[in-house]
Amino acid sequence: MLADKTAPIEHVLQVWYSSTWSQGATQTFLRATKHVLSEWEKKQNSKECRSAPVQDAATNRKNEEDEAASKVMSYLRHWIGTQTISLAVAHTRWFTHTEKHNARVFGYACSFCRRIDRLALTQYALTGQICSGKTASNGAADLPSVGSLCMWNVPDGAPPLEEDYALGTMLIEDLLEEHLASSASLDVVGLFAARVSKSLSSLRDHISKGRLKIDLGCGTVKAVYESNAEVFLKSIADLHPYTVSWSNVIDYFSLQDFHTLARRCSSPLGDTVHYGYSMNWVADVFGTCVSDYATDMFFPQKHGEATPQVQEILNMCLGKPAKEIAKMTRFEKLLTVPYFDTPLNICGHRLAQLCHDDWAKHFAKNADGSLNGKAACFPRGASGFSLGKADTLCSSPLYRTDRSVFMAWTYDPRLNLKIGEESQEDGLSILSTFGQKTFAQLLQKQKEQEEEQDPADLLAQMMNLGRGMRRRMEGHQKEASVMSSRSA
Repeated sequence: MLADKTAPIEHVLQVWYSSTWSQGATQTFLRATKHVLSEWEKKQNSKECRSAPVQDAATNRKNEEDEAASKVMSYLRHWIGTQTISLAVAHTRWFTHTEKHNARVFGYACSFCRRIDRLALTQYALTGQICSGKTASNGAADLPSVGSLCMWNVPDGAPPLEEDYALGTMLIEDLLEEHLASSASLDVVGLFAARVSKSLSSLRDHISKGRLKIDLGCGTVKAVYESNAEVFLKSIADLHPYTVSWSNVIDYFSLQDFHTLARRCSSPLGDTVHYGYSMNWVADVFGTCVSDYATDMFFPQKHGEATPQVQEILNMCLGKPAKEIAKMTRFEKLLTVPYFDTPLNICGHRLAQLCHDDWAKHFAKNADGSLNGKAACFPRGASGFSLGKADTLCSSPLYRTDRSVFMAWTYDPRLNLKIGEESQEDGLSILSTFGQKTFAQLLQKQKEQEEEQDPADLLAQMMNLGRGMRRRMEGHQKEASVMSSRSA
């Protein structure tokens, strides 16, 4: 669909994200599905006409790929031969599923300050419907009228629909940027649709000009010591990848096993940069939960009322500092501060910003053990968690989790990934790239308005607070480590 210039971007948007489709989107999808299936069948027929190949590891791997592709094609055949469900049935199924598996999304609307956003998010939580509202080529409104084939019409035995929430896939900074740049009064769902449509249009442009080609392959990532793993990993390395994105595969292996297989996927020529993130790292690092600072087993002398450290954390996340930062960076244009969530979760994001570099160093240290200590691993982060600086200023109520550590690294010692000029110890982790970019402008604006408190003083206070929290957490971690050693 994306490569077909006759297919409206609106149709691609609906197929990718919406629980419901318009008639036009359904027809476009079925046309593209039939084309892909036809091309694959032609390719299979041409293979059958050739002589039987010699059986070896590479051939066995190719046969596995063909078998996996055949399973994908079974979905396409199923969609071509099935009937769409009605709009009402699709809405009912979405609501029932969301209520059972992802009920927290109904509270997301409470965290947005504009009425149009609260209404739009409530409607999305009830229906799962995303539509830009653009008209079809014939001038008729291209509005959803049937249920999504991909979401509701799947073969028996298909994996279940889990916590599906489209808006959680976009950074809150991107939504804010779209809001500030938009001349129309779009609600947050409309901002999401507009931003995605621009990205899809850019992808289509690259494809049409031959700058981008998309090839889909099927395979299972396994530890290198498992059967048939080496052949699959070598097939990736033979592509000479410049970048490899791992999603959160990191969480499903021991770190040494993960680094070993990631090395195998790197280009033999070097120059491969890897990207990935961990959602589970907070379970390994003391200080990522506010409860760590009031735990009697570690700090028996601090039992009773909340410690000063806990009070500082709560004030930083829920009090005036959080509101002033939201004002300076204009997040208050969309979100209430603090937003509608438990103090435990809100504080968790701030503490993750201050603690994530400890885990990133641990991640890097394990890279040395995956190849006899050779080759360096340079952690570098994105979306809020890096050794250099955090590039999310404020968490979002739309995310599944806002504590993930995003990193980039390489196993090529010739590459030096720039971590950034600011140090974590500078206390700048509380400011994002977006926030720093606009701070000078906002500083001038607030000075002109003669605010009671100079924003520069406020920034200095925030930086000092960040440094102080960091030093205290390091002290707590050392104290906890000593007590743990004594217990052992």
